[in-house]
Amino acid sequence: MAPLGDVAAAPLVLEWAPVSGAVAYDVEVLEVDRAPLWRAATASSRIELPSGVVAMLVPGKTMLWDVAARSAAGAVVAESGVQQFRVATVAGTGRNP
Repeated sequence: MAPLGDVAAAPLVLEWAPVSGAVAYDVEVLEVDRAPLWRAATASSRIELPSGVVAMLVPGKTMLWDVAARSAAGAVVAESGVQQFRVATVAGTGRNP
């Protein structure tokens, strides 16, 4: 799954391992306090982030994201659990790159 941990730049895409039997994935990006920032659904095991969301992924800010895989009947068949990433700041300065 990506992104995870410290990343050099704001991610443009979220990616995860496909789940057998899943026909759809519910994706959510959250603030560190778990307040929802963005939600979407896709049939793919990756999704592009809208530019408005990418603009909010600023250096030094920790973000969370989560994926739930759903069957054709709509049942959750797997969950990623909350994943975390942070866009790195310029080394040693604490400033934006």
